[in-house]
Amino acid sequence: MAPLTRLFEIYIFNAQRFNFFKRKYRIMNPKKILEGLYLVGSESLSGSGDCMVYALGIGKNHICLIDAGTQYAQQILDNIAMTELKDRDISELILTHCHFDHIGAAHQFQQLFPNIKTYAHSWDLAAITGQPNTKGLTAANWYGLELVPPKIDYVLKKDPEILNIEGTKLICYHTPGHTPGSIAVLYENKEGIKVLFGQDIHGPFMDEFNSNINDWVKSMKRLISIESDILCEGHYGIFEGKEKVKRFIEGCKEKFDMEFYKWIWNFPKRSRHKIISALSKLHDHKKIYVFKHPKELKKWIEDFPSLI
Repeated sequence: MAPLTRLFEIYIFNAQRFNFFKRKYRIMNPKKILEGLYLVGSESLSGSGDCMVYALGIGKNHICLIDAGTQYAQQILDNIAMTELKDRDISELILTHCHFDHIGAAHQFQQLFPNIKTYAHSWDLAAITGQPNTKGLTAANWYGLELVPPKIDYVLKKDPEILNIEGTKLICYHTPGHTPGSIAVLYENKEGIKVLFGQDIHGPFMDEFNSNINDWVKSMKRLISIESDILCEGHYGIFEGKEKVKRFIEGCKEKFDMEFYKWIWNFPKRSRHKIISALSKLHDHKKIYVFKHPKELKKWIEDFPSLI
């Protein structure tokens, strides 16, 4: 099968999966996952652009938050107030990687809870704390917003790094790929149910993020080996059952096709100019459409009946 055909099929597959996700997970109220564990933030639950934010009760009076969303800390708190965790304070905040939809509101939570302890991996630390020449790594420009860098109290360096917080054990695995400092967090409750917080394990993978496909493949194989019962993902929702978790992490069969990924990775510099050149030769005989943004393609599809 020609690479362009394969690329198109993958694009359509993921677009369909994303649309299914939006329909299924367009929820307006917090979702209980297990006793003491809730989904409290998302695109529809807390605010535009937000990743999925999870609240885990620890000890008798506290909450550990997995990621912070973009800028809607108060809405996330309002959502928590609708759950059994309503009378607790947020004492821990784990940032799974450096992207704005996961860290943007971290500084708001730090203002609201001065004693909060914030965790992040050392390999994403520079971007999260706003060091020079790291702005592109956070993707804040995708949201038209500026990152207010949060303070990181605990830098994760070991792999795995085990956190014991008020009797709750959390295992932080370094899972580079999407970003160099991406982490996944494993929680096991008293009944032995393993919950994996695998934010953005689906990607995307871009040069501007310092993504690494080879690292990602190793990271995903490692997460599969954990055999989690529940996967709490960053944008695609919650998957229950070992087989469903495994299936999502593996994804479509192309994910582990390294030759295909190499082709995609090098497409702009190796092939794009050849395609543009070939199209230009057809310009006198065919009408050529070049779309530089998905909105342009959507508009063209909507107008298509009037063009024929």
